[in-house]
Amino acid sequence: MAVMDEFREERDKIKDASFKAKWKYFKDYYLMWVIVVVVILAIAVPILVSMFTHKKDALYVCMINFVENDSAQSDVKDRFTAVSGINPGKERIVIDTSMFIAVQPEVSADEASAVSGNDGEYSVMDTVKYGYEDQQKLSAIMFTGSVDIIITGEDVFQSFAAMDYFVPLDEIYSEEELKAYADADMLLYRDGTAVGIYVDDMPGMKNNYVYDGEGNPRIVAGYIVNSAHGELASEFIDFLEGK
Repeated sequence: MAVMDEFREERDKIKDASFKAKWKYFKDYYLMWVIVVVVILAIAVPILVSMFTHKKDALYVCMINFVENDSAQSDVKDRFTAVSGINPGKERIVIDTSMFIAVQPEVSADEASAVSGNDGEYSVMDTVKYGYEDQQKLSAIMFTGSVDIIITGEDVFQSFAAMDYFVPLDEIYSEEELKAYADADMLLYRDGTAVGIYVDDMPGMKNNYVYDGEGNPRIVAGYIVNSAHGELASEFIDFLEGK
């Protein structure tokens, strides 16, 4: 009871006090707590919003040296989302066309090492003519297993294939499916192993994307070795082909 009486007495004193006195009372007793609560909310709210609204990447396609219009990009993602059966409320399709990389003509590991001074260690960075930052970005997101497909010009693709970026296609497709691609002259080989599919004549590529790299190479798609979404990745290539 004594505590309540003391509280009422303080309240009555403040009620009739001047603004300056009220501000002093608030500052002495409440301001610090208000600041603490505001700081906690400022930190917690964005984290909670991100936790409940973040969508997992169902498929990450990296298109290097491409330009596209916004409507085409959105249309491709929306149509593939619809046919693939992923949950658009929880998952998303990423088609990254932000990277531009040019490479030197392909050289041997010994030649590249001699130029780079890497003592016999050969890196894809040894072949990059421009786009070093994009190459570093690509290497970083590939290391995390985020990238599923790379689509780019044949020259850039070959420099990546030399570093064993891509899954052999016989691990993705049946013999019959590979034969169909081979008969259509749609396979790119590295050391006798098919690692890429030529996609330049596929409707989904021709109608939506324009290659903006050097020269006029054929366009190749490959599946990344540490991809977590191999089945959906092959469905995406089927989608570009119009299957």
